[in-house]
Amino acid sequence: MCDSPRSHTLGRPARQPAGYTVMTTVSHRPTVTVQRRCTDTHLLLHVVGTVDVLTLPVLDRHIAKALWSDPPPILMIDLTCVDFLSSAGMQILLEAHDLTPAGTRLAIIATPRLARIFDALSITDIIEVYPTILDALTRG
Repeated sequence: MCDSPRSHTLGRPARQPAGYTVMTTVSHRPTVTVQRRCTDTHLLLHVVGTVDVLTLPVLDRHIAKALWSDPPPILMIDLTCVDFLSSAGMQILLEAHDLTPAGTRLAIIATPRLARIFDALSITDIIEVYPTILDALTRG
């Protein structure tokens, strides 16, 4: 039997008794993971999932650790596996740029869709945005 609260007959929803409303609640708790990959020349933060007000502290901690401990020559934040980036997420990237010490270059790796959003918001005038990790490494 189906998990749906509605019963179906021949692909059509069954009639509900008068005064009853069928409601479905979907609970979705966003998640984000950040993987660190470090070499002598760069630190890559590979972000996967949803970056919003609930998950932002995870990304914030990784960026802060990268910038405050032993800043690499290039800090790359790979957002190609991010399915949602809220305005709060964009703000943390701008703050990361402001906090990037001299001698460290900040580069964002983004999908074409996300790069268009960054461009429309003039974020690309402030932060370097690249389509691939290789582009970020070779164009810098």
